[in-house]
Amino acid sequence: MKTVKLLEYEDLTEEEKEYQPNNGGGKEYASYILIEDEKGRRIYSDAMKEKMLHFLEI
Repeated sequence: MKTVKLLEYEDLTEEEKEYQPNNGGGKEYASYILIEDEKGRRIYSDAMKEKMLHFLEI
């Protein structure tokens, strides 16, 4: 089962915060999407560069 959550920077774990991109206005001000499923946890943000984005089938 997939779950999708909208998060803010403060909602991320300390380890997850370390790996977030710092483009645009800064990672502290970005919005995040957390996708959890059998593959694990994936986090996407509006601070990612275009080449880092992928179309997802949910």
